[in-house]
Amino acid sequence: METLNVTVDGKDHSVNIPSEWMSLDENELKARIASEVRAIEAEGRTGGVADVAQQIWNSSGLPGTQRWDRALEIARESREAGSALFQEGVEAGKTGRAPLEATWKTLLGGLQYVLSPIEGVARGYAGEPAGELTAAALDAYSKFAHGEDALTQEELEAKGRYTPSKFVEDFFTAAPQVITPMQYAKAVQSIAPVGTELYGPMRYLAGQPKPPPVTVGSTDVPPSSVAAADRIPPVVDETPIPVDTTTRGAVERLSVGAVEDIVTEPGIITKVARARSEIGGDKERFFRTVGRYLQEGLENGEITAGSLPRIVEDLGLSPTEMADFFRVSVSESGRTLNLLSQAVRRMSKDKTYSPEIRSELDAIAGRMELGQKVDMEYVANAWRKAENFRRGMLVGQVATTMRNISTQAGRLTVGMIDEALQAGLRGANAKESLTGVWNSLSSDMGALPVIRKMTGGKKIIDDILDGNPITKERLLNRTVHEVESIHKFVAGVNKFNTLQERFFRRMAFQARLTKTMKEQNLPMNGPIPAELMEDAVEHALEMTFASSGGKFARNIVDAFHKLPLLYSVNPFPRFSYANALPFVAQHSPWGLVKAFSPRTIAKLASGNPREFAKSASRGLLGTIFLSKAVEMRNSDNAGEKWYEWQVGDKTINLLPFAPFSTYLFLAEAMKDDSHITAKDYMTAAIGLNRISGTGLVMIDAIRQNDIQGTADALKRFAGQYLSSPTVPLRTIKDFYEGITGQQTSPDIRADTIWEEIVNPTISNMPYVAQFVHERKTPLRVGTAKLEPIEFFGFEMPGPIARQLTGLTLIKKTEVEHEVHRLNLNPSTYMPRTGFRKADRWVAATMAPTVTMLIPKIMESDAPIADRFDLTGAIDPGKSYSELDDSGKAIVMGKLFTLIRNFAMSELQRRQPKLWGMTALGKKYSTAEAQYMEENLGLNPKDRDQLKMLFNQ
Repeated sequence: METLNVTVDGKDHSVNIPSEWMSLDENELKARIASEVRAIEAEGRTGGVADVAQQIWNSSGLPGTQRWDRALEIARESREAGSALFQEGVEAGKTGRAPLEATWKTLLGGLQYVLSPIEGVARGYAGEPAGELTAAALDAYSKFAHGEDALTQEELEAKGRYTPSKFVEDFFTAAPQVITPMQYAKAVQSIAPVGTELYGPMRYLAGQPKPPPVTVGSTDVPPSSVAAADRIPPVVDETPIPVDTTTRGAVERLSVGAVEDIVTEPGIITKVARARSEIGGDKERFFRTVGRYLQEGLENGEITAGSLPRIVEDLGLSPTEMADFFRVSVSESGRTLNLLSQAVRRMSKDKTYSPEIRSELDAIAGRMELGQKVDMEYVANAWRKAENFRRGMLVGQVATTMRNISTQAGRLTVGMIDEALQAGLRGANAKESLTGVWNSLSSDMGALPVIRKMTGGKKIIDDILDGNPITKERLLNRTVHEVESIHKFVAGVNKFNTLQERFFRRMAFQARLTKTMKEQNLPMNGPIPAELMEDAVEHALEMTFASSGGKFARNIVDAFHKLPLLYSVNPFPRFSYANALPFVAQHSPWGLVKAFSPRTIAKLASGNPREFAKSASRGLLGTIFLSKAVEMRNSDNAGEKWYEWQVGDKTINLLPFAPFSTYLFLAEAMKDDSHITAKDYMTAAIGLNRISGTGLVMIDAIRQNDIQGTADALKRFAGQYLSSPTVPLRTIKDFYEGITGQQTSPDIRADTIWEEIVNPTISNMPYVAQFVHERKTPLRVGTAKLEPIEFFGFEMPGPIARQLTGLTLIKKTEVEHEVHRLNLNPSTYMPRTGFRKADRWVAATMAPTVTMLIPKIMESDAPIADRFDLTGAIDPGKSYSELDDSGKAIVMGKLFTLIRNFAMSELQRRQPKLWGMTALGKKYSTAEAQYMEENLGLNPKDRDQLKMLFNQ
């Protein structure tokens, strides 16, 4: 073997080749080396991890898995052995011979039969899985460290080695070895010297053959007695405490009715403030009223349980009264719950109800009495908790935080301009308009961090929030994750995200509160009406895309909560339906139409200009946004895709900056030559969220026309869904790759379901992402890299720049620009062999030819008919540049077909094993080479045409 250091597709490699290759022609040698390198790159090294994932699934023990079947098999073998031993004991007892042997066989056989399920569970779910998982993990490590030729644990055991996996299996099988007779006997046999024969039932249980008949009688050795498995629990005095069921409770049970709509009704701040002012001497009414409002706040997520004591204290209750409040509420609720649970339990035993209803009532009673989680609501709650964790991790990157900062800074700026315009439009004369504009802008400027600290505004706002815990809770603790309760780990991952949202909310809250106080000529250091406090909170939430929205949006968000499966399509429905979509709708020409609607004009005529000013201002701003987007999409810097923008020779992806990027989509859809497709509409809809999530993959799965396509899409969906908790690791990965300069572009698609599942997770991780096969495309040699960003002469590596700015910059090839501009379907240029590894090899082999040949044809002035036989399809006298887009698409399709066919013939010739794994390779034998060439289009005419194109 010879070791050569070569450069293939722009990347350095060290490759081992047979010595006889050195005598080959230089071109043939280069072709063979390139073929070997591409085959190695197409392989990937995540198979070991996929094996571990598959082993974990099989070891889960769920019905239908191998572990489940294995446990049943072990239990069955144990049960049959116990039954046979029991029968032997019974027969021996009938004959009267060897009574001691008969007794032990009967007892041990019966015990083995009874305990067979324990043995199946213990061995099937503990011992064997532990050993197999350890073996799989060690095998995966050996593949990573020593290559594919490393010996597996099974092979080492075959050589007589006592492996770590075998030790783990023996260790975890210790429990069933001392519990069940069969395993106890086998354990005794394993520790006894080699060749030791057991006697009596121990021999039978251990599986040793019966000894040959001898003339000398043998003495039975009774086994050690087995400890009783049953344990008697201690007696607990469960005498119920007497409950007074006649006296009326001091506090009525809290209402569980529908929550009032805080958009059209006073918010929780206003409600509690009113209740507080009406306390008087009626403590019972106070408890009942405030308790209902606090319950509503807890259900809506406006306040959290942790802030409840501080809120009750703020309501003016002394420590004694606060203790009474909780004691009375809890005791009354507990007594009511106990009475209800008894009633439901009696109903569940009433045979006049159907079995289905009685079963459901029994489950409800169980939950009420003991907290038993035995119905479907528990499953839904567990699913919600898992989704809360997943969604929180999806926004855990620093890059997501930076994009949110950019978006919310833009939203706050738009809000400042909007409110200034509204103040000007509300003025009855020039003086009132100018005064309103000045008050609005000065309040906004006063809320800026530096100015508010210098003017003392920060202290005033801090004092206001500290004195109003409900306000503070709603303003600062509504999370970016859109969840009711968040895991501490997820909260830590999203610390920067939470801080930036609080920063913008405080600014918006202070500015809005200052404006409304000025409008009513009220001092900021005096009493603040609850209505103004509520208005400022709602405004701050709107400015940070955290508003609950109107009734329609709240119903949609509630539907997601009730059916957690919907989160897999859209992880953040509140952002989309209560914030992003209303923003785009209000800030559009439709806002101007609404401003001049009869209803709005009637309010304006009656002396109430607020609705007109709001609709007109936002409609005007939206029209400006849309006109600017139209200008951008018709600019020379417009990218080929609606969400792309060109900066020099680099392309920026603006899709993550929703909802502002949506105007670019609308502008593209308005163009006469628009190439908007159904998938673009889905991309735009997904773009109305903080991240893409897995929604687009799920929609792709639904849109597939065949079973295999749906299965592939669902595999990708499962992999991306399960990889969600590792998304924050992309931050570390980007910094690692930015520092080392070893950027990766993993291709998560694979040929096995388990690689499809583990690849997305591995691709999020630093260092190990390199073990996922590289993404290959015929449109460029090598893989796309993130381009660096320059700051004042300092060049920041692309991956690090993506995290610190939220911007993704790439440099497209000339072919990529043209393919994306023509909006060619990927099936036009991507290989579809039915085997992912072969697809990557063919794509990498096509790339050098594509990047050299197609630009040459695009720039040539020669008539296209001189190169292709396209009779009747296009004007034969025109060059490529003179054709319209439909003609160019036809030429591109022909070119890619020729180049792909050439690469396929090379695959068949240079990588016959790999070619045999493709759909065509499986269908045809090597002996049908001539027939294959005709089916692949690899005839001499095509080869000559491709050669001619190169020579022109």
